[in-house]
Amino acid sequence: MAEKRGVTETTIIAHLEKLVANGTLDPAADLEYLKPERRRFVTMQAALEKTYKKKGSMLLTPAQALLGPSFTFEELRVARLFLITP
Repeated sequence: MAEKRGVTETTIIAHLEKLVANGTLDPAADLEYLKPERRRFVTMQAALEKTYKKKGSMLLTPAQALLGPSFTFEELRVARLFLITP
């Protein structure tokens, strides 16, 4: 979809983050098809929650450092959509 519209995946995720943050989108209802596979999601959730407890925010760089290079920032951003409460 990103390529078809001439935008990057990062741009689309940024728009989704804004829509989730302001309550326009409900990830569980509207974005379930984007949710990572359960095992990967649970792993990312644990890293993001650990980062939240330590830093007070679900920061991507510390979470990615915990997980290693097999987890991309974009994948973490999508997972984080399902953990944000507006």
